[in-house]
Amino acid sequence: MPGFPLLRSIVIILVAGLCTADLTGCSPAVEAPDRAHPSSSQPEKSPASSSVPAPTPTGEGHTDVPSVAFGRLRGRQVAVTAGAEGRVRIWWLPALEPAADPLPGNRAAVVELDGRSAVFAADRLGGRLWDLDTRRELLHVPAPVSAFAFGRLRGSPVLFTGDRRGRVKIWDLTSGTLAGSLNTGTDLRITALASAQAGSRPILVVAIGNHGDDSGHAQFWDLATRRRTGAALLTGGEAESFDQLQITPLDGRPILAAGSMYGLKRWDLESRYGLGPSIENRQEDGRLFAFPSFTMAFDGRRPVLVTGQFSGAPLQLRDPINGSVLAELAVQHQGAVTALAAGTLDGDQMLLSGGDDGAVRLWNLRTRKQIGGPTPSGPS
Repeated sequence: MPGFPLLRSIVIILVAGLCTADLTGCSPAVEAPDRAHPSSSQPEKSPASSSVPAPTPTGEGHTDVPSVAFGRLRGRQVAVTAGAEGRVRIWWLPALEPAADPLPGNRAAVVELDGRSAVFAADRLGGRLWDLDTRRELLHVPAPVSAFAFGRLRGSPVLFTGDRRGRVKIWDLTSGTLAGSLNTGTDLRITALASAQAGSRPILVVAIGNHGDDSGHAQFWDLATRRRTGAALLTGGEAESFDQLQITPLDGRPILAAGSMYGLKRWDLESRYGLGPSIENRQEDGRLFAFPSFTMAFDGRRPVLVTGQFSGAPLQLRDPINGSVLAELAVQHQGAVTALAAGTLDGDQMLLSGGDDGAVRLWNLRTRKQIGGPTPSGPS
């Protein structure tokens, strides 16, 4: 099996619509009114500052962990984790010891810009992109986002943000400006977003839906033409939406994984061909639950799909095509494993896990062992 490059992707939503501005190459916040944008024809520049707001003291750890990611701080590898208490924390690897003061936010993702890690941290008021080394603010998104994801348009890094009213914006991370927006033609909530190259085309996958109705589906957008392409993907059941999306290469082809209450589905992004049966998280009593988290990874031997569970059940390493369980990790989280991210450390394949117990743990996927102890939990 050839090497398995891992893409950092962020779960974000998008709704079908038309692009209202030229695109050159082309887990949810409380809603608040958008701030009015300038009427000038000049690109909108996000307000930036050179300092980080002082975080409110909340203890040394998280109260819940909705997102985890690998990054670099001053040339050393770190874990970047976000908690429900409203702080994004940075930990040295592999010790999982505090590496820097926290940033404000309750969801986060990492992108590499000019060889340095930048962290997008979102909360109920919007989001900000920070240079992790200098703590300089690079971008300010001044309205709540329900989902977000990084991508590239004509070689330039961009951030996609979606909201609860079916609107999507595209932010140029090089200039820190608003590069365009998509009018989806609907007021449904954007639940998840994921972007990748499918052949020669930049593609954005948009998950749409409101909990409690039958609106849940995902759409494909060709960002070069700013048009929808192909048929929508359905969850397979009513009253549910796709709440997680991830695109990762498998044998050189981009694979889309999408999770809902009705299971975890996979498609070849280029052919849109379904890969294997839906993976269900069915309990012994027959009840069906969504997987609280999943990620694609490489265990040193083969590509694997890692699925998180509830109630301290083991993490499961699965065949990404047929969904069969290949191995298990004896997880020590108390409760659900709510966030997973794969990466490398000193040449070994690693996995970060975060739980609703507030702890973050590091795993060696080759040896299938936990490295060290967990991060401390925050106040209850």
